Amino acid sequence: MAVGAGFASPGGMVIAGVADRAASAIAALVYLDAFVPEDGQAMHDMGVPERRARTREVVEEKGEGWWVPPRRAESFQVAAPADPGWDYFDVDCGHDVMVDRPDELAEILMRLPGG
Repeated sequence: MAVGAGFASPGGMVIAGVADRAASAIAALVYLDAFVPEDGQAMHDMGVPERRARTREVVEEKGEGWWVPPRRAESFQVAAPADPGWDYFDVDCGHDVMVDRPDELAEILMRLPGG
């Protein structure tokens, strides 16, 4: 199992690259509040221009010019994937589920293939 975490970090991008190179070694990919790129897509390709501009502002104002401070998950306005091949879980917490609700996250991961 490969887990990629974070909209403010490239976790989804990393596991997409790992899956591309080592698919036979991975039983499941888990995009944990993360971008899900199409082939050849960069992380910033997935945001609308206004959001990209606002992210740059927040980085300058609150992130010391180099990091994106955490936000609540609902601020991303992301819906459950429409693809019926996906397993989708909603955990009532902030963006860092691994910090906010680690036991619940562990239970979910253990139910997935390779868990």
